[in-house]
Amino acid sequence: MAGPTLGERVTRLEEWHTNHETHCDERQQAMGREIRDLKGGVNGLTKGAWGIVLALLAWTAAQLWDGLKADAGSGVQNAVASQPK
Repeated sequence: MAGPTLGERVTRLEEWHTNHETHCDERQQAMGREIRDLKGGVNGLTKGAWGIVLALLAWTAAQLWDGLKADAGSGVQNAVASQPK
């Protein structure tokens, strides 16, 4: 029993190569979709984090403003400690 001829081997190799290229293209397209989805998720998280930072900054500013108004309303002056004589 003789093995496959050179022509048959070349034909099989060409078929394998074509199938391999098709499979690689499909995988690259799938990876591209996954990367786009991942980037979208990261962008959403980034926007959410900036929202939290801005909210905390606004809350801090409101607390400071409230404290300044309360100090001004109570007539508290800055106390200076004098040295005992």
